[in-house]
Amino acid sequence: MLTAKEIKDKAERSYKDFLISVLRREIFFPFPVKGNKGNANLPLQDLYPALKHLIDNSKEKLGYGYSLTYKEVNTRHSGVITMPDAIFFENPVDYLKFIEKENDFLAFRKAVDLTKKQAPTLLFWLENNVLKCQKYATEWADFLKIAAYFTQNQNKEHGYWRQLPIEVDLPALEIHQPIISEILEAILPPSVFQSNETQFAPRFNLKYDEPTLRLRFLGETFLLPNIGDDIALPISVLNKMEMPCENVFFITDKNVFLSFPNIERADALSEIKNPKSEIKHPLSIAVFWEHHSDILLKLPSFHAKKGYFAGDISVKGFEQLSEMRSILPNLLSFLMDKITFETFPQHHETVKTLPNASQFLPNLTPEEQTFYQSLFHLKEKNGLSQRNVSHPFLKNRLKEL
Repeated sequence: MLTAKEIKDKAERSYKDFLISVLRREIFFPFPVKGNKGNANLPLQDLYPALKHLIDNSKEKLGYGYSLTYKEVNTRHSGVITMPDAIFFENPVDYLKFIEKENDFLAFRKAVDLTKKQAPTLLFWLENNVLKCQKYATEWADFLKIAAYFTQNQNKEHGYWRQLPIEVDLPALEIHQPIISEILEAILPPSVFQSNETQFAPRFNLKYDEPTLRLRFLGETFLLPNIGDDIALPISVLNKMEMPCENVFFITDKNVFLSFPNIERADALSEIKNPKSEIKHPLSIAVFWEHHSDILLKLPSFHAKKGYFAGDISVKGFEQLSEMRSILPNLLSFLMDKITFETFPQHHETVKTLPNASQFLPNLTPEEQTFYQSLFHLKEKNGLSQRNVSHPFLKNRLKEL
């Protein structure tokens, strides 16, 4: 026979359906509770305690909760006895008090009423997300204010999150950006947010602490007078710049990046000048590369350049090369070959290969693939860090380019 706890568990599992019925104005009560209503042929010492427990926790005794109807059943051992025929909740008051959701439901109703008045287009989303609305009912009024701001300021670049002119506690609400993002996506046209962005700020055109790239201009240049040839710029700034060079070296070791030699060329390119500013352009730029390759998608000015990737000679280094080539298919490797590896045997080190590493990488040249697989199958001494390639060797290889 069902216990009061089992009835409560079943009622709680139907709470979502109840909230949806409220939104849709559908009839939900009387709400039947299905389950085992007892076996009249059980011994009385087992049957009566279960029956007494069921009745003692019902509306008949408590004044709220589930109601019972009865039927008469003939038994072999006791003749005719009364057994439960149906268990049900008559109305929302009994139901909500029994599952202890009275205050939660009042907050939900308030959130729904606000949504109908302030953002009726959100009601369709709400039907499929009633429990989220219930969970964030306390903050819902603030969510709607944020939604109203973004609706009224479409196609606009905003400041930082905490600078938005909205009368809510934005610092406290920052932790709720995932649910706010869902709400905004439900009411805003797809054209006004960046669906390919996963983070809240860039997705909705807010400023944020974006990653920077550190660059070195490898040659005589006066691109930034009185600042020097070593700078770091945000990705969004670089995205708007035309890189005034022919070659880009992506270097994953900071020491190698800092000591990478200048590349001079005495032909027309090094003499090109901007007629307005008399600025000379370098032949090459070095980039300290410590980011994920998808950042390259935001740097179209790099795509037309001749690119070189200088990573460690290791399974991981070639994985990085293959990943970057998925975006820059013409990217060349630099100092990642068998000759370089065999030139510095004293610096070979054992690099652990992760269990999910692949024996075949899709974007390597046949020569690189052969060398990569030889490293993959080495158990020891299977890596060479960039920092252990000597500077004279590096300069000689640059000359060959």
